[in-house]
Amino acid sequence: MDGTLITTKSGRKFPTGADDWKWLLPSIPSKLKDLIRSGFKIVVFTNQAGVNSKLKQEIICEKISAIEKNLEQPFQVLMATGKDKYRKPNIPLWHHFVNHLNGGIEPDRKTSFFVGDAAGRKAGWKIGYGRDFSCSDRKFADNIRLKFYTP
Repeated sequence: MDGTLITTKSGRKFPTGADDWKWLLPSIPSKLKDLIRSGFKIVVFTNQAGVNSKLKQEIICEKISAIEKNLEQPFQVLMATGKDKYRKPNIPLWHHFVNHLNGGIEPDRKTSFFVGDAAGRKAGWKIGYGRDFSCSDRKFADNIRLKFYTP
């Protein structure tokens, strides 16, 4: 979610509150709406280990609600809130989605895809950019056998 769909309005690395977000790219809302109109289901898998207090949980839930309201389309968010088996690139959260939130129906792997910013890119992959903080998104996509893209 952070660094893929949205970024902070404040320019800080971490958000300062529920309203400290903006779309990462101006084209994202229209692209998501086009995908939904084409029959895609938008599902966000996010690692949020810092969301361990009730206040932080409320803030991120407010932020997700604000994003959904801005998009004017529903989407699902599955969040790993600890450093445990549910954290990407592990796939128990994927299995939970398929078995409990998608009626046991596996998404079509020929048309489905996963987008993330943690691709394991080396420093200089783009002028002025450092290395990615992780490769967890790319590995998650590999583990669930979906095509992988970066924003």
